[in-house]
Amino acid sequence: MFNKKFGFIAAIFTAILLPLSAHSAEKNNHSPEEIVKMYYTAMANCDFVTAKKCLAVKELQQMLSFLEETVKKNPSSKSDIKEEYAPMAAGKFAPAKITGNTAEVTFTYTVNKKQKKETHTLKKIDGSWKIEE
Repeated sequence: MFNKKFGFIAAIFTAILLPLSAHSAEKNNHSPEEIVKMYYTAMANCDFVTAKKCLAVKELQQMLSFLEETVKKNPSSKSDIKEEYAPMAAGKFAPAKITGNTAEVTFTYTVNKKQKKETHTLKKIDGSWKIEE
């Protein structure tokens, strides 16, 4: 009887604490390059929840909420979004230039056989890198 109760309690703790510890590790372990790639991959998949978590600016998060509502009303727009963001998600990311709590990530990607280059500025907020611009 004691073993069954202990097993049940251990299972509950594992179910609750393991995801929490995984989330904590995730929060602090992503590099600036990974955050930018995560953002564009999320956008290409219309995963607006994940994309918003990559952003530091509330106005940008609100714009994504608006885009998310638009996609809910017009699901066919998902293919347009994927087409727009997939090349960026597949881009090549240079190592970030980190200065204190600020980082710059430059990456190149190809659209219509033309090479493009973008740079994002990130800020470290509560131990996690977030895109500012």
